[in-house]
Amino acid sequence: MLQVDSMIRRSQTGWLMKNNNLSGPAVSFCETGADISLMDDCGVSETLSLEEHNRLLKVENDELREKVLQLETSRAMYYDLYDFSPAGYLTLNEEGIITEANLTAAALLGIERQYLINCNLNHYIHPEDSAGFYSYFKRIVETGSRQEWELRLSNPDGTTPWVRFEANTVWEGEYRVIISDINAHKQVEQELTEANELFSMFMRYSPVYTYIKEVTCHGSRVLRASDNFVQITGMSGSEMCGKQMDELFPAEFAEKINQEDHKVVSSGQLLKVEEIFNGRNYTTIKFPVYIGDRILLAGYTIDTTDRCKAEEERLHLERQLMYMHKMDSLGRMSAGVAHDFNNLLQAVLGNLELALMKIDDQERIRKHVSRAVQAAEDAARLSGLMLAYSGKSRTLIKELDLSELVDGNAALLSASISNSITLDFQLDRALPPVKVDAGLIQQVLMSLVANSSEAIGAGNGLITISTGVSWFDRVVPDRSRLEEKPPAGRYVWMEVRDNGCGMDDETIFKLFDPFFTTKFTGRGLSMSATHGIIRAHGGAILVDSTPNAGTCIRILFPIAGQKQE
Repeated sequence: MLQVDSMIRRSQTGWLMKNNNLSGPAVSFCETGADISLMDDCGVSETLSLEEHNRLLKVENDELREKVLQLETSRAMYYDLYDFSPAGYLTLNEEGIITEANLTAAALLGIERQYLINCNLNHYIHPEDSAGFYSYFKRIVETGSRQEWELRLSNPDGTTPWVRFEANTVWEGEYRVIISDINAHKQVEQELTEANELFSMFMRYSPVYTYIKEVTCHGSRVLRASDNFVQITGMSGSEMCGKQMDELFPAEFAEKINQEDHKVVSSGQLLKVEEIFNGRNYTTIKFPVYIGDRILLAGYTIDTTDRCKAEEERLHLERQLMYMHKMDSLGRMSAGVAHDFNNLLQAVLGNLELALMKIDDQERIRKHVSRAVQAAEDAARLSGLMLAYSGKSRTLIKELDLSELVDGNAALLSASISNSITLDFQLDRALPPVKVDAGLIQQVLMSLVANSSEAIGAGNGLITISTGVSWFDRVVPDRSRLEEKPPAGRYVWMEVRDNGCGMDDETIFKLFDPFFTTKFTGRGLSMSATHGIIRAHGGAILVDSTPNAGTCIRILFPIAGQKQE
């Protein structure tokens, strides 16, 4: 114990100086027998016994052992953290040779760690990404700058997972590569890309108008829209993105859309809207879409114009068929009644005329019989109207000029209306001939003028009678009030226009119904007779009227000898 190793004593010097508050450089150390002396630079010495010295040495050794244990523990924890880190760690030399690897890196590369050491990392890179790896790693070696990139590995089991490399220089000639598994992220990214591509394809080729909007207190803003919106707004879907409704539609229509959108988002309920824009019919369905805390609006619009037209045509045909059945029944009935009634009237008239021939001086009897004759003649005219409506009246068809027929009845027409009404004739003097019964057409003209006169009433007014010849496309004949629609072609026409009280839609619809009248007195047969007469002549009747704005009725006649298309 007296021969204490000088090296151990020297190793304790620092500890002795620390615990005795002595400054290191000014302390001298010496041994004298069983004692150890410490002397400072002032010549003051402190002598420690050997026992004290051993005690201090033991304390220091214990502390050293504790620090070594802590160091070993820390190093074990470091290696655990290093090996089992969620990221892979590789150490490479300048040639890309792996000199060190953790277990995570070995797992990502699909090979045991012991087989990775001294292998070139490029052997485990996907062939298509190998050149990229070489380029990035060369840049690190040459510049020492940190690099980060994504690539695919080529594992022994044939898989090619995606990873992210983060590489930097540890010190000269040694480089650290951190490998992160991003395969799941890449799969999600690929799925999102495919979903976006599918969505884009849907928006590009969708047969319906599809959109997604963001709705705020300031209005609705387009986020996505299908390309076919160019047919409605004049803009493609990509051009519509980011625009407000008032940038796409007229102000009134845009405000309507904004109100509907706000209603959907605030209520959280689906909304179905039937609307008309630029003369076309649309059905729109809107519904809320929830994305996290955001509420967006999605919807689609279907152009239902053709379907609506088809439905209207179907309903029109059904109504037309029902009307034809009704008119056919009424026609047969009225024709039968009129014929029988007319035969009876002829017998009455014949006997009354014979009676008048034999009554010379009995004026009172003559007066009564004359009244009976007049009533019978009125009844005969009524039966004539019924026959005309049914299309069964006797006709004398011949070619004539329609303007000459109107001109020949000018005086009679003027006499049939009030003096406060002006009758204006605008007749085409170069009309092609038409095949008609002059008496029946005169009856039609008289009925139209009489109705116009009654529509004007007691005040001043104007009735204009016009004739002409024009080409009419399919649309115009289709507006005819007759069941049989004539084809497109050239037609001679006669028109009666007034500035009277006009008619509403309900009155126009019933205008040609038998016994329908708006007058307090009247039988309601003149217009139905007109209907039957024009139908028998293969013509068309066009009616335009607005309440308080007058009425225009135009009659179309086929041109004699002309074959219709």
